[in-house]
Amino acid sequence: NVCPECFYNIETENNSPALKAGTILSGRYLIGKVLNFANDSITYIGRDLYSDTVLSIVEFFPSKILTRENDDCNITVKLGYDTMFENCRESFLSLWRGLDMFKSDVCLPNVEQIIESNGTVYAISVYLDSISLKAYFDETKKPLSWARAHSAFKPVLACLQKLHSAGIMHGNISPSTIHVGSDGKLHIMTFSIPQCYSSVEELRVRPVPGFSPIELFGENASLSAASDVYSVMALLY
Repeated sequence: NVCPECFYNIETENNSPALKAGTILSGRYLIGKVLNFANDSITYIGRDLYSDTVLSIVEFFPSKILTRENDDCNITVKLGYDTMFENCRESFLSLWRGLDMFKSDVCLPNVEQIIESNGTVYAISVYLDSISLKAYFDETKKPLSWARAHSAFKPVLACLQKLHSAGIMHGNISPSTIHVGSDGKLHIMTFSIPQCYSSVEELRVRPVPGFSPIELFGENASLSAASDVYSVMALLY
């Protein structure tokens, strides 16, 4: 009953409205414990039952406009939110199809497959063994030297340049969303759809003081490539 990879006991239930641990998607992907709840998604650790590889499974699930009963995998759109759900669902598909184009980049999720099931969408990537920069600095209690920081952040900036050229913005770069992998490299994590950085209150991600630029604060928030560059520079500083 205990997973040898993440030590999760399947007798401990994932909190609602997450899928239950042990749920199988498309007859192939085993759902494990919840790794992260975000405004537009739920991320689980999982396993490919065909290849026996560990996965990260991101389910499109904006909890303020969807519901799900505990014993049912299918989602239900709340009354009056059908159009918003369809628009946001298309944004989620577009985001992860875009990331799939750059999956060979070491800074980005290595997308394995994007599937539609249970009335929603799942983005399935190779699981990355990592910790956030925040956790890293909490453990080490010391800053990086400039030489090491320059070397570590250069690939992140190059990666963002590719994403921005393809019209993909992150919007929430901070010590919590840039991770240090077991390979020692920096990785960009926790992507969200553009509606999370707009005036759509039901999905909106709150800016991170000290790292988010001024245009992401207030009711008329607007996201651009410059917003990501600002956040990376604040993080580097």
